[in-house]
Amino acid sequence: MTTPPIVTQQIKAEISYWKREFERCKQLREPFEKQWLVNLAFYFGKQYVIWTPVTSSLSNQTLTEPLTPKHRVRITANRIRPLIRRELAKFTKNEPTWYCSPASTEPEDVAAAKIAEKITEYYLRELNFDRYRRQSTFWMLICGTSFMKTYAVSTTDKDTQQTVSTLRIDPISPMHIYVRDIQEEDLYRQPYVIHGRNVPVETVESTYGVKIAGTNSTSLPPAEAKLQNALGIRNSSKDVDKDMCFLMEIWVNPCKKYPEGALLTIANDQLVDVYDDPTEPIETAKMDVLEGETKKWSDSSIPFKHGMYPFIKYDHIPAGRFYGDSNIVDQISLQVEYNRTRSQIVESKNRMARPQMYFEKGSIDPRKITSEPGLMIPVQPGFAYPRAAEMPPLPSYVLEEQTRIVRDMDENAGQNDISRGMVPPGIHAASAISYLQ
Repeated sequence: MTTPPIVTQQIKAEISYWKREFERCKQLREPFEKQWLVNLAFYFGKQYVIWTPVTSSLSNQTLTEPLTPKHRVRITANRIRPLIRRELAKFTKNEPTWYCSPASTEPEDVAAAKIAEKITEYYLRELNFDRYRRQSTFWMLICGTSFMKTYAVSTTDKDTQQTVSTLRIDPISPMHIYVRDIQEEDLYRQPYVIHGRNVPVETVESTYGVKIAGTNSTSLPPAEAKLQNALGIRNSSKDVDKDMCFLMEIWVNPCKKYPEGALLTIANDQLVDVYDDPTEPIETAKMDVLEGETKKWSDSSIPFKHGMYPFIKYDHIPAGRFYGDSNIVDQISLQVEYNRTRSQIVESKNRMARPQMYFEKGSIDPRKITSEPGLMIPVQPGFAYPRAAEMPPLPSYVLEEQTRIVRDMDENAGQNDISRGMVPPGIHAASAISYLQ
């Protein structure tokens, strides 16, 4: 059955509407995304980066390391990575405890709750929940917020030709989630949630049974490519994006336009799927023409009985907004000062090991002076010998500054000797050590 022209026009209008909403969400998220990229750069040891050009939008900016003279020292003593590793170990060392409450004290309900607990434990084990929880926790520590997505994938059994649904869990970085209301902390109160990421065209075609053009027309690259772009890394291959498309899953809460909520899937500029009630004919479920000229996608809905988004949101440090904050934000200025102090100490050491020299003009040829042991330096008759410039010693407070910075970073991260596995003196019982750690 061919789609009526009015339906086709409405589909184009719907795609345009959601593309505008996506761009609006992307602009609202831009200040947070810049901070996330800086956090990632510092975690990976890129700690001398700056945004260039400053006045441009994020899509045109890159994180670059400015050039410095050869004699300048740039020491990177990355203390952020160990802090994040300890935080990650603290969050994931204990498995979460799951329990099901019986609906009543009747033996049947109590037995059903026990069975539900066993089923939950089985699925969490089979789905490798601990591994995905660790990945999601990593993004939470780096960016301040992360997500977990639960969904089902339907496949056809080759022998029985029956459709089998398999549960899956995906850790999602905040780079791939877009919301409309930044001030609303609760994920489930957002009017809609957009899960956008780059996926292979072949995957979309096999999943939704539609033909997709391989040109990626959306200006947003995936999180990994965007990080590489922010760090100034360029892929020399010109065919990288030809087989990729930008896929947007748009989850909508019930509203006037979508009374039962909605799930729309758009790949590039093409609507590939609108979830509807499978008991209704597909032709009528796509769109109803109601109230004269007013059109509504009234038969679409969310494919879950609970009617909620399939995302779980994790926040590290509450910030009074949708996106939480990361401890790295407080550590960056201290890390920069720590690197600067270490670099100054090394520069001073280099100057003392190879001091600057005073010499009378014409007495020697400076180009012939090297660090070779036993070097004979010719000096013109009648001239004074070269002498080393006096170097004042480093003040003690400069050396002590490193200790103060390390202490401040540990206090900001809430870490101490116990969290590092160091036991205070006088404590020997295993239970007491386990409790402290």
